[in-house]
Amino acid sequence: MSINIKVFYDYNCPFSYISLAMLERYRQQLDLDVQLIGIESHANIPPRGGRIKDTLRSSNEDIKASFEFIEATSKQYNIPYKKVSFIPNTKLAHIATQFVKDKDLEYPFHNSIMNAYFARNMNIGDKRALLRIAGQLGIDPKEFEQSLNDEKYKSKFQQNHELASQYNINTTPTFVVNNKHKFYGMLDFEELRRFVENMS
Repeated sequence: MSINIKVFYDYNCPFSYISLAMLERYRQQLDLDVQLIGIESHANIPPRGGRIKDTLRSSNEDIKASFEFIEATSKQYNIPYKKVSFIPNTKLAHIATQFVKDKDLEYPFHNSIMNAYFARNMNIGDKRALLRIAGQLGIDPKEFEQSLNDEKYKSKFQQNHELASQYNINTTPTFVVNNKHKFYGMLDFEELRRFVENMS
């Protein structure tokens, strides 16, 4: 029996990036039905992005420790990662994700956005960067650009936040298993494996 996992993530969250890359390796092995639900975890980021130390409500020591952990984990699991010093506004990327779902390109687009930021340090809050990524996936640039201002896709993105509120979620990543069991932060996949096997 397939296990449903709703993943609440943000494109600028390194813990989301690492966890989702690892989850993809387990998805077929554990027969997981993964549903990606993008939300803005930092709504205060300016449209052009900002410096991490000016945006996150953490001490410099905590920020340094977090990124050292991310760097070590990415090396351990061979996940591409290049240290970032700025944090992008991800609203446009999330709206675009709602559009590409209609093209059955959610996973390729999602992976491309994550890799663009965390492996190549592109500003994924910049519309030009999003257009470049969409073009690489064969998406019509005019149609894609129009979608960024389409109320239909803005509304769908807002529904993600409403769903997060229903589950009382305000941090990324958060994993909701079969609509009731919640895991916060970097997921322990051995713990997930044991949990899924006990549910089967």
